[in-house]
Amino acid sequence: MAAVMALVFLFVVASVGLMLKISVGLGFATIFAMTCFSALAIGVFVFAFVQVRGWENE
Repeated sequence: MAAVMALVFLFVVASVGLMLKISVGLGFATIFAMTCFSALAIGVFVFAFVQVRGWENE
C-alpha cells in the first residue's frame, strides 16, 4: 500500500513542481490552469488515499 501512495505522491509533486517552475507569466489563464491542475492532482492523491485505506480494512 505504501508503494502505491509513494508512486502517486511522487508524480503529483513532480508534475505540480514542474508546472510551477516553467510558468513564464502570471496571467489569468495561467493561474486558472495551475489552480485546476493542482486541484485535479490533489484529488487523485486523495482518491488513492481513500482506496488504500479501504484495502487495509479487507
